Amino acid sequence: VPQIKQDMQEIYQAVEQLNPVMANPQEVRDPKNHKVVLSSLSKIEQKADSVESHGGKTDHRFVLGAHMLRTMAEQSKEHYQAKRFDAASSQVRKMAHTCFDCHSRTPGAKADDSFAKLSEKLLASEVTTTERARLLMATRQFEKADKLYQKILSEQNFKWYEFSHNSPLLDYMILKIRVVPDFPGLNKQLAIIAQSMELPLYLSEYLKAWQKSLVRIQKDKSLQEISLAAAKANLQAGNEVGSYHLDRTVLVHYLQASRILGQLLATKKLTAGERSEAYYLMGVSEVMTGRRFWLSQAASYLEAAIRTSPQSESARKAYRMLEEHIIIYAFSVQPEFLKTSQFAKKLQELKKTMAVKS
Repeated sequence: VPQIKQDMQEIYQAVEQLNPVMANPQEVRDPKNHKVVLSSLSKIEQKADSVESHGGKTDHRFVLGAHMLRTMAEQSKEHYQAKRFDAASSQVRKMAHTCFDCHSRTPGAKADDSFAKLSEKLLASEVTTTERARLLMATRQFEKADKLYQKILSEQNFKWYEFSHNSPLLDYMILKIRVVPDFPGLNKQLAIIAQSMELPLYLSEYLKAWQKSLVRIQKDKSLQEISLAAAKANLQAGNEVGSYHLDRTVLVHYLQASRILGQLLATKKLTAGERSEAYYLMGVSEVMTGRRFWLSQAASYLEAAIRTSPQSESARKAYRMLEEHIIIYAFSVQPEFLKTSQFAKKLQELKKTMAVKS
């Protein structure tokens, strides 16, 4: 949609203006930058509103994603005006990663020139090697990202205990399965890691299971088709190798299911019910493969499942999953979160959409 693309380009430009200032502790505190910070944050709020408005008519995933961008911009502005500069900068980083994470999900797409230019300026700023690799992947500079991830994963000081949170290994598997499928290449890299480093038992067993799953998918055509049946078959295969809740042994099959579903949703050949089920299954796979529930796309996929076909069984399952995660998250923070958060308000809105009885 031309309007959405225009709005997103303006959001990128605003982030481009913000990043050099917000990434520098001195610059973010300098009064001379007050005007550009507030105007850029206001631009993001305004354009996120526009994306939410136009995107909801064509793809329900835009709704929550744009809502989250606007909320982050609002929170960053509030922190900045209260002189909580570190908190304001943190929200800007989250906005950037939200945009990049979303744009690293379309298999085979080419980099947008304006987005690539933005990445060049961000890469010129002080970012970690892992952040640099994510920027390269997000702007679809796959060959460079591949080489940098291999370098990161070969370093002896790589922190394996961080695997479950923002892990370069997880990013690399996403790149080689969901974005640019290369099962032999990934299998080879996993074997190198397994042989060259002393790993904790859990990760060593994960590597073995992932290698077996990659071989299985390559041999079984029914796990490669672009269909709902193939996506569900991969999820089932993952569940068969996993032995407990959140067992990451399932990762390869879940990422394969996510790749299949992403391609399915890019077509217009699905009925509303089928599209709702595809969104729901994307949400299920994203809960397992995303870095964190609220910073991933899981919530937006589940909401899309509900809005696409509100009276369907997939919508009911999606609502149940979304509700459960919100309640669990609320009590990990504070019970009052259930009444005041934007997520809780979103639940009430979706409940009305579905006509779900309390």
